[in-house]
Amino acid sequence: ELLSLIQDLEEEILLRNDEANNSAEKLPVHLLVIDSIAAPTRRDFGADTAPKRVSMLIQIAQLLKRLASQLQLAVVVINQVGMDQQNGEVRAALGISWHHCLSARILMESESQPENGSEIQFDRSRRTATIVKSNVARNACVTYKICHKGLI
Repeated sequence: ELLSLIQDLEEEILLRNDEANNSAEKLPVHLLVIDSIAAPTRRDFGADTAPKRVSMLIQIAQLLKRLASQLQLAVVVINQVGMDQQNGEVRAALGISWHHCLSARILMESESQPENGSEIQFDRSRRTATIVKSNVARNACVTYKICHKGLI
């Protein structure tokens, strides 16, 4: 189901871009954001269908890269993270196969401060974005804040 929805995106983007070319009020699509690809993947495939899930994820990654290249748009896929039960490290929900499909990976975090003993409080206004993987940029980190005017 997820793969067919993403396949339909190309036609929708082309349609919207045609409308934008014929209108002063509409803008063409330059950014595609897919919020949480992990949740529908878990829904469509159970735990015992890992090879099918990996195959579908690779097909989705190839399709999104083609769309980005042919339609000249940026594609952002938000992946969930979880805590590795064995070593306590944060890891991406889609695993190593998805990791290798990416051209770039940016880790976005809220800053945390221990308060009241061991309880950790997150400062939602102060965040960091760290380039963890990129074919064209070196690893870097930037601090930003979200406010009513946007990002600063």
